Amino acid sequence: MARHRGSSVRAPLSGRWRALLAGGLVLGVGATATLAAWNDAETATGTFGSSVFDTVSKNSTDATFASHDQTAATLTFAATGMSPGALFTAGLDVRTTGAGDAPALASTVGGTAVLTSAVPAGDSALTGQLEYRVAVTTTTTACSAATYAGAYVAASAVPAAVQGALSANAGNTVRFCFQIRLKTDAPNTTQSRSGTVTWAFTSTSAS
Repeated sequence: MARHRGSSVRAPLSGRWRALLAGGLVLGVGATATLAAWNDAETATGTFGSSVFDTVSKNSTDATFASHDQTAATLTFAATGMSPGALFTAGLDVRTTGAGDAPALASTVGGTAVLTSAVPAGDSALTGQLEYRVAVTTTTTACSAATYAGAYVAASAVPAAVQGALSANAGNTVRFCFQIRLKTDAPNTTQSRSGTVTWAFTSTSAS
């Protein structure tokens, strides 16, 4: 029988070789799937600073402002010889701090000053017979009998909405004018007594 040399027919691959080739294909796919992606990061920093809000006050007849959060400012009523119905006035000036109020920092924001309490002390036989009213003005208005309106309240009471707007950096001054009197029907037992009234203001920044 004649032999056919040079034939292109190849013998079938053995089962072993087919298994090795298949394994190589699987390994190749697996190596491609585990490649890592590139990555990068960005950062951002913000800078923050707080505002300053502080107030100072003085008796309206004084020249120098000071902080009175611990020790009350003294209002000069000249009311050591009170009689029923006699009127006495005094004023408190309030503003925010400015550059000249060392060591305090200048206020960078404005706000509102509000009368928040009135506390009598001393002989209650006298302070229980005192009544007052308040007017909110500016430093161009002196505290006088013409300044006031509205009803009197007891020395331990606070009239509603007694407040003034404050500008930043000592931009303005609010004057609170007080008018106080001994009640017109104060009894004779009120004579020769003494006492005090301390008014407190709370100032709140606008922002």
